[in-house]
Amino acid sequence: MSKRFIRAFLLLGLIAALPLALATTVKSTVVAEVNGQPITQSDLNLQFNLFIQNLAAQRGVQLTPEIQKRFELLKPQFLGRMVEDLVVAQQAAKEGLIPRAKVMDARIKQVEGQFKDTQAFEKALKKAGIPNLTVYRALVRQSMTYTSFMNRLFAKMQVSVPAMRALYYLSQNRFRRPAELCVSHILVKTDKEAKTLLVDLKNGASFAKLAKEYSQDPGSKDQGGSLGCQPYGTFAAPFEAAARVLTVGRITPRPVKTRFGYHIIRLDAKKPAAVEPFAQVEPQIEKQIKSEAVRDYVASLKARASIKILLQTPSQPLPAGKAHVAPKKGAATASPSATPKGK
Repeated sequence: MSKRFIRAFLLLGLIAALPLALATTVKSTVVAEVNGQPITQSDLNLQFNLFIQNLAAQRGVQLTPEIQKRFELLKPQFLGRMVEDLVVAQQAAKEGLIPRAKVMDARIKQVEGQFKDTQAFEKALKKAGIPNLTVYRALVRQSMTYTSFMNRLFAKMQVSVPAMRALYYLSQNRFRRPAELCVSHILVKTDKEAKTLLVDLKNGASFAKLAKEYSQDPGSKDQGGSLGCQPYGTFAAPFEAAARVLTVGRITPRPVKTRFGYHIIRLDAKKPAAVEPFAQVEPQIEKQIKSEAVRDYVASLKARASIKILLQTPSQPLPAGKAHVAPKKGAATASPSATPKGK
């Protein structure tokens, strides 16, 4: 079992909810308090390390000491996120959304079942940066609580169709689709090979079958040579110039040379620039409005909470009483069109 696979299973469902504060029993310096509940340095270190491990794995980057040192600069912002998410977790607890022990046990057993025995499971936890099963259980508890709260909040929200249509018409550029070329090709190494295939095609051979058998492009050969639809300017210049002058369904009369080799190109379709229809983007708009409403609701919870930031950094001390959170991209004012049911 690969390390990446192990980490994926151990962090199943956790990363989406990180960062959160853990109720660990290890004595450690308090770096923040939310309504009297502490976040300790050990909490911060554990979850920050899990975060950067996951981020590095996603980007295929090896965590060298130098890179880890650079990541350390993000710790104050990460603590701000921990504060915000603890506010959410506390509200979820008030609403009775803490998972039952049986449900948590089932989730942990699901993950543990991927390993030979409990000992192998606990060893894998340590390799992934989670010190023991108690801490992992706390992570699972916090993750499930957070996820339940967010799912419930989204489910309670209603977004009016007129509001979505208004946003759609005010954001036409966002939903504008550029003109596209839809093409298929057969890529070979030599001009001679390409000319031989052109003769076969003129004699009625199947383009898709020839592509699957002879094409040197592993990304398209199993799709009959199809490259799908791409905006103008995506393809290599000689390739695109040849495709542009074709009529739909026709094949280039001679091989087209690019740095990749020799291509036989078929034009499958030309799609003009257009604005995507409302029905197609409605789910996307609804999700955006709900997400903005959730951010505003969480901000209101945070504004009412008693928060103390006690973390001090050598280069930039953080004053107590304020949670330093990096601005969230796309944050907007409250949307009157997204309101929870029963409010």
